[in-house]
Amino acid sequence: MINLRISKYNPKNRDNSNNYLEEDWISYSDIGKVFNNKTLTKSLYLDMENRYINSILVFLNFFDISTISLTNLEKYHYKENTDKELNKIFEEVNNNDILSLNNIKHYIRLALRGYIWCEFHSANKIKISFGYDYYIYISILVNSIQKITPIINNVENLGLYLEEIDNYPIENSDAPSVQD
Repeated sequence: MINLRISKYNPKNRDNSNNYLEEDWISYSDIGKVFNNKTLTKSLYLDMENRYINSILVFLNFFDISTISLTNLEKYHYKENTDKELNKIFEEVNNNDILSLNNIKHYIRLALRGYIWCEFHSANKIKISFGYDYYIYISILVNSIQKITPIINNVENLGLYLEEIDNYPIENSDAPSVQD
């Protein structure tokens, strides 16, 4: 089993304790704020959000996963009228929903924006969750990082960083583990 972290943060900018050293935005609510003398616009945010969504789709397509379970759902306050389609999905989402690849994008978007927290998992192949500060965590059933070289290349081509980590960081997960 391999545990991974996907982010927009260059690992070269971490200290020995793995803390990220540069000032950067971490949330949808940061739109309009200035980071490193650059204003985070909605357009810049959506570009990065779409990269994150595409990185998850890279994994699901590589492992030929067509449906995925949404578990451990927590709903937070949703800002009404920001996006009518997302608002409808937010209202209708339930724990243990089975999602197709056609509609998973909306649920990832809600999670990245902090309106829900959940895990996605599929038949002991993959587990995906979302961390603070705009991280995605993935646990997959492979015994060597070399087996997912095409995934690594695709994620890096999206301008994201994929790092192998020691443990899946979500302690209280009720989702099935990814095991041999």
